[in-house]
Amino acid sequence: MAKKLTAANLVSEQSDKKDITGTDNLPLDKRGLDVTVINSDSNPIPIDTEPGTSTIKYGELLALPKNSAANLLTYTVPASKILVIDQVIVDGDNVANYKVYLDGAKEADVSTYWTNFEAKIPFGKVELMAGKQVGVVAQHDSINGAGDFQGRLIGRLIDA
Repeated sequence: MAKKLTAANLVSEQSDKKDITGTDNLPLDKRGLDVTVINSDSNPIPIDTEPGTSTIKYGELLALPKNSAANLLTYTVPASKILVIDQVIVDGDNVANYKVYLDGAKEADVSTYWTNFEAKIPFGKVELMAGKQVGVVAQHDSINGAGDFQGRLIGRLIDA
């Protein structure tokens, strides 16, 4: 599992941004702090350098009965935007099969097993136009009771 980026991993220094009086009395979120990330082989911090890449949509299914399927997440691209899909990350606490649909067409199908319940499905910056949908379906494939499953659509929105 990737480490979270925390304040302990950061060194920051203030830039030369000043308010109208020439002082640095700007609110913290307006001060233009420069951040340096210290990243070493012994303490790696995953960094996505693509500007604006983040979790676009999160979905979860709690207590999904064994041998059943349900929509894990659905996302519709807003008007005047383009969704650039980086990846879909799925995981759960049991054996499952996940299908990813882009505007109704199945684009990916991946299964997880006892050795690893997480799967990362790369999309290589696929673009979807406004009004198009991304959907992820989870199929609980275990014979053991109910399972909990999560999914994250990772990407960024840009203006159309």
